[in-house]
Amino acid sequence: MVPSSPPTTGNLFGFAEYLSALALLLVVLGTSDYRYRYRLLLMKYNLRLASVWVVTAIGVGILGIDVWFQNKLPVPIIMANANNLKAILAVIFLAFLIFTLAVALVAPPRFSPRNARRFLDIHYHLIHEGDTQKLLVVIEELQRSIPQIVALASEANEFIDGQQSKGKEAAQIAHAFLLLLGEERFCSLVVNKFPLFALQVLEHAKNKNLAQPMFQFARNIGQRFIQNTESAFYQEDSGYFSGLIGYNRPITKIVYGSYAFIEECATLGESALEVRFEDLQSFSRLQMRGFNRAALAFLIDYLKVTKGCAHPRSYALSRLMGSFETAISTTYQLDGLEAYFEHAAFSRLQVTVDFIGKALDLMSKHAAQPRSFRTAGQGDLRDIYDELADLIMKVIFEASAVSSPEWSAWWVQHNTVLSQLFGFEANSASRIVAFRVRRLLYAEIKSMDRFAHFENARYLGFCLLTLGLAPINRRSGTYRKFFPIQALAATWVKKNFARLWVEQPKVARACLMGTISYDSMKLRLVKTYSSDTKKEPDQAFLYVDPADAPTIKRNWFHLWRSKRC
Repeated sequence: MVPSSPPTTGNLFGFAEYLSALALLLVVLGTSDYRYRYRLLLMKYNLRLASVWVVTAIGVGILGIDVWFQNKLPVPIIMANANNLKAILAVIFLAFLIFTLAVALVAPPRFSPRNARRFLDIHYHLIHEGDTQKLLVVIEELQRSIPQIVALASEANEFIDGQQSKGKEAAQIAHAFLLLLGEERFCSLVVNKFPLFALQVLEHAKNKNLAQPMFQFARNIGQRFIQNTESAFYQEDSGYFSGLIGYNRPITKIVYGSYAFIEECATLGESALEVRFEDLQSFSRLQMRGFNRAALAFLIDYLKVTKGCAHPRSYALSRLMGSFETAISTTYQLDGLEAYFEHAAFSRLQVTVDFIGKALDLMSKHAAQPRSFRTAGQGDLRDIYDELADLIMKVIFEASAVSSPEWSAWWVQHNTVLSQLFGFEANSASRIVAFRVRRLLYAEIKSMDRFAHFENARYLGFCLLTLGLAPINRRSGTYRKFFPIQALAATWVKKNFARLWVEQPKVARACLMGTISYDSMKLRLVKTYSSDTKKEPDQAFLYVDPADAPTIKRNWFHLWRSKRC
């Protein structure tokens, strides 16, 4: 031990200089971009708490050295030089400063087993807080860690009886982190500002066959891409207008174009194609067209993988058809309107018919031919042809709700539905589906023998309005294959309409649509054709039997053939 003495030369690292440097550092960190503070939060250890202890220790050390040496208290001879001791503290302070700058600027931390727990905790609070400005930074920074998170999450064991089985802690944390990404506000921000992040997450998840923790994220991302008409998804509508992005369509292909991933998400919960029914019923034309494009992207891959066969059953396909049925369920709002063309309900009906037409084209290229043209019976497995036939029946039912005014009913039921779907049977798929639709229409009309109600009455009214009262030429013409349906409808009306008019007048009126009316005095249905060139419009008549006429059980076809003149 030797007596200590103050340094004879300049002070190397005084307390005043230290306080000035520390104050400057705090000001820089406090006013800097949140990105750097966010990066420092992700270290394995709490860097804020560590910095408090390091800064306090260095400050106490510098102050202690000055006091000790100014009072010439004894020190070991190896520590007799005050500047050397201060130099050690200066090196520690400089190393801490360089480490902090390196983490904040050069090598930001990524998700790893070492910092997994802290990574999850920090992001849990940030996403739950929902601060938009902070989350913008979080989304951009997370892109570096997504490959590691998905890779680790794929190693997590599955859930058994509601309890997570034992596995690596980091894998379980990664699994929970992917669940955290499904928060709705976070997904909305991703769609609005960073669509590339969504594509990166879903692409890595598909490569790892990881749908268990991802279906919430996929569902929310898919819904918001369709709902937000300002999103990047709507820039992929046309390559003519959007260039390379419009031709490549990355969002359409990655988010909606994978049958395997969407089907697995649908089996676990919900997929990217599932939109809330209240949103579907209020979709605009543009939103409906976006939903149509997403549905066709899924359908292409579905047909390539399954060939449209009945087995295995596709939950995603069934729900997709249900979504279109929900979208057109507001078609009744067009009833009584003359200015219907710009109505959103009419747009949804048009887009649904367009989807069916394009689906038929895809089925003719990729779907396997069924063994039978007949519809699936009770308990039978249903293939893509049955699903599409049921959707067409729903379209017909909803379109038949528009019964007035005359031109609106004709345009909606005939020009929008019948002529678009069955005007040209250009491929094998359309012929098969048309046959099954005719079988379903036949069953609906025949069911009126047992119990006539508003639903089968609307199907009958659709056939009468669009196919007419006069017999169809069964050998030529656009709708010659609908000859049996038109004959059945005419025969049923001839035998039963007068009785129905007396016993169930409201149901009978539901059968009369557009320009078709009933003359109860002359016992006939009258269809009036509009004409601006003739003094008197043309009319077609279908005479009906009196209400008290005896019922003769004969084959409907021979009955119609014998009475058709």
